[in-house]
Amino acid sequence: MKMEEQRGGKRKAEALENSEQEISERKSPWSKFDKMPLDEKRELYRCGKDFVTLDSILPWSEYLRENVHTIFRKKRGKKTEKPSFEVNEGLNEKISLWRGDITTLEIDGIVNAANKSLLGGGGVDGCIHRAAGSTLKEECKRLNGCQTGEAKITSGHKLPAKYVIHTVGPIGKQEKKLRSCYSECLNLVTKYNLRSVAFCCVSTGIYGYPIYDATSVALETVRRWLELKDEQGNKNADLVDRIIFCVFLEEDLDVYQLLLLKYFPSEESVEQQSHQQEIDVTEPNQAKGNDDDKPTEEEGGRKSGVTEDKEIVQAVKQDNPDRSTLEEKLPSDEEDREMEEVAIKEGVPDPSTLEEKLPSDEEDLTEEHSVNNNMPVEHQASVFQRFVLWIVQSFRRFFRWLV
Repeated sequence: MKMEEQRGGKRKAEALENSEQEISERKSPWSKFDKMPLDEKRELYRCGKDFVTLDSILPWSEYLRENVHTIFRKKRGKKTEKPSFEVNEGLNEKISLWRGDITTLEIDGIVNAANKSLLGGGGVDGCIHRAAGSTLKEECKRLNGCQTGEAKITSGHKLPAKYVIHTVGPIGKQEKKLRSCYSECLNLVTKYNLRSVAFCCVSTGIYGYPIYDATSVALETVRRWLELKDEQGNKNADLVDRIIFCVFLEEDLDVYQLLLLKYFPSEESVEQQSHQQEIDVTEPNQAKGNDDDKPTEEEGGRKSGVTEDKEIVQAVKQDNPDRSTLEEKLPSDEEDREMEEVAIKEGVPDPSTLEEKLPSDEEDLTEEHSVNNNMPVEHQASVFQRFVLWIVQSFRRFFRWLV
């Protein structure tokens, strides 16, 4: 009898337990995702096999070592800010900067930039709801919305992340409200023992918060939270493995890279930044021409080129007389005609004398004379005159060409 009673009691207990489980599943049909084995849940991911695990994301310290030259190359010409905090490589290991789709992160929690209804919307909010499935909206309905600056947590549903922290950012630049968003999210991270969490860019989309100012608030709030200690002297930094700043746009990535140097500096970044400041100070001085003897490389090339051109011109002037002096030395048109007449008179014999010297028709011409003279004898004098004129004209053209 006792055995039967015990068996009956066990059956009643099992039935009660099953009924309570069914009730809980009816109340929270998404709980099955939380208890689902990882391999089985991965088959439900909207991203398929393109999920990203925490070990594949570099901490800020390693990321900076690999990209320091690229970051400072982009930083050239931009406003240089000194680090606001001391170097702490331990905290740098707790931070990551990652560009990609936040819905693919297989970590403990992701932060959603939600609206007050928590029922989905545009931007990252809509992407998270689509990737999580319709059950996320059902759970959010039970939260009765959320006020600006506050945060609430739900299951991750079909997302690779276990939890979703929904926070409502301010519309426009409201630093106090935005700072509250990040603080409330971090409080939920502590409360639910999340070891890894990823923040999206809260309020920087259609809510219109300037990305530079919003990033400054986010990084400063996280930095100060990591340094806080509880009553037992334990730092918040010991409660988390990684806080990821997830960006999607290239311009957002540039802003985070720039400001992470300010709020999470390293020894290498400080050294590189001091070197960059020296370059930024030197280059403007050279551009202004403070030292006339030391022009910049770019301007120096142009200046030296101009100097060389001037030297060449001076050399040409020294080697070649001025145009005015050449024109003075060149004969005038009347003098040219007189020179031509004198040349003809002095250099060209009279045709009558030529005829006397030339052999007569009766005299036999040698074979050589007949070969070298291809025109009649009476035209020999005129050809010689033309030759002399051509020499004189060539001389005149030569002097004009020099000018």
